[in-house]
Amino acid sequence: MDTSLRKNQFDAFAAAPPKVQSQSYAYATAVSALGITLTHKGITPRQILVGTAAGHLLAYDARLFDPRRPFVHPSKMTAQDKEEGLVPYNPSLGGINSLQVGLARASPVVTRPVIQARDLPAAPISAQGSTALGRP
Repeated sequence: MDTSLRKNQFDAFAAAPPKVQSQSYAYATAVSALGITLTHKGITPRQILVGTAAGHLLAYDARLFDPRRPFVHPSKMTAQDKEEGLVPYNPSLGGINSLQVGLARASPVVTRPVIQARDLPAAPISAQGSTALGRP
């Protein structure tokens, strides 16, 4: 394709406006912090971290926040949506399985409230599929 020809060039003023996709969600408790996991090689699927005002830290599959999620019953999803791993949209995150994140102390993982989480800085560590939370 010869980009020097006018017909092969993109004109932002002549193009159709972009299609904006967004969705909103209701949460049962106050959210005090949001973050996202990072892994060493980026192979493990990302999770959205939610710190609540009650001191809990929850992790949700990032696919739950994909704005392309269809507004249909699961039985009516298209083959393409299923192939892409999309899940049907639901405005409430209540009742959706989440992982309560534990804080590691020595060897066992102990789950306890996270005190006043305002931000959730994440950093990859050498063990694939693991993320360290906190300030370096």
